[in-house]
Amino acid sequence: MKMDLIGNIDAYEDAGVSRDSAKTTVGFLSQLAKSTYDDNVVEGVGGFAAIYRLSGSSDTLLVSSTDGVGTKSRISVALKEYEKLGRDVVNACVNDVLTTGANPLFFLDYIATGRLVSENIEQIGIGIANACKISECSLIGGETAEMPGIYSDEDIELVGFSVGVVNRNDLLKPSSVENGDILLGLASSGVHTNGFSLIRKRLNLDDNSRLLNKYMPELECELGQALTIPHRP
Repeated sequence: MKMDLIGNIDAYEDAGVSRDSAKTTVGFLSQLAKSTYDDNVVEGVGGFAAIYRLSGSSDTLLVSSTDGVGTKSRISVALKEYEKLGRDVVNACVNDVLTTGANPLFFLDYIATGRLVSENIEQIGIGIANACKISECSLIGGETAEMPGIYSDEDIELVGFSVGVVNRNDLLKPSSVENGDILLGLASSGVHTNGFSLIRKRLNLDDNSRLLNKYMPELECELGQALTIPHRP
């Protein structure tokens, strides 16, 4: 079954995601952020990760990134694939840190839901811990919030924050790219955590969740299995 997920330039608008509003909002917030910068900010808003020089050290740089799983959680909840969500959020953040050449140091999570179901949150925690071990970073804290009235009982908002460290001489940045450098392309494991509002809208998954259990010959697995493959570390 071939599915056109893009269709037209207004596809995201049709899915309830306004890219124009996002651009305007990010632009405004970026200016606010830049008004707080001190001399130790090496790279701020706009890149995959922010870079900050430790005071008193010209060579040691801290690299940070924050990211979430977005509306992929709707599909994962429908399939009860909570552990994979935990791996998703860690790998999304750590991969951004790695783009600078930094080694991840530690990770924190934020989990919000309408009704706290312990076994589900435990599975997310297991996924987070497993992914942290693979990336050799420590899970040092987080926040779990039960917010009835803001989220429905089954809704889950999952966000992470990662910090790494890199020596100034080892920092990878776009300006250091030169003619003759080798470019390596690494295949993703799947959709990762991007575009799920569009996917859910185009495939009508909120109203037809049974499609998630349908075997897709071209994918060699059920649709839900393909969509919930964790973000590649």
